[in-house]
Amino acid sequence: MENGQQGWIVFIYIDNNLYDIACQGAAKIFFCYTTFMANYYLFRHGQTFFTKFHLPYFWNNFSVGILPEAVPVLERLAVYLKNIPSDLNVSSEFKRCTQSTEIITRITGNQFIIDSRLNEYYRETFGSLRERIKDFINEVNRKNYRTVIVCTHGAVMSGLKHLLLEGGFKQTQLRDYPKPGTLICIKDQKINQIDFNKIGYYLK
Repeated sequence: MENGQQGWIVFIYIDNNLYDIACQGAAKIFFCYTTFMANYYLFRHGQTFFTKFHLPYFWNNFSVGILPEAVPVLERLAVYLKNIPSDLNVSSEFKRCTQSTEIITRITGNQFIIDSRLNEYYRETFGSLRERIKDFINEVNRKNYRTVIVCTHGAVMSGLKHLLLEGGFKQTQLRDYPKPGTLICIKDQKINQIDFNKIGYYLK
């Protein structure tokens, strides 16, 4: 499109791939489904010192671990996930995520694989973040996974949620994610959130 011209974007699945097509017209976003979409269970890593006090990560971003208080919350979340049959369990490679999935694995028996596309949004453009999230979704579709459990970070969680439900992800939505200990369930184009910071959600 030429400078100064308004446009809109169509997001569509073709052969199990998510494409965005720029077109002339009013500034709108549309999304079309032409294939089956997997069920997703998304959660952030356990509470860290930085998330607890709303501080930014600095030079030690990759190696920050979870706090002891995060363990019982993740255990409650794991008991819930134990009843969810999944065919893909995947995690960011950052320490706070691998520590979190070790707890989930101990209770559920689910083994998590590492995928750098789910890593923290750190020292990259927003466009790069969005593209790697879209690439992850496309691979899930191509391989016909039916139920996916993801341990990741806030910005990636937001991207997954908006791309799956709306077909678009804007920079203004980067911080649209819940606190650690909250599970986002996306099934049949509907979203549900469960807060495992509440003791009452411990299910045996």
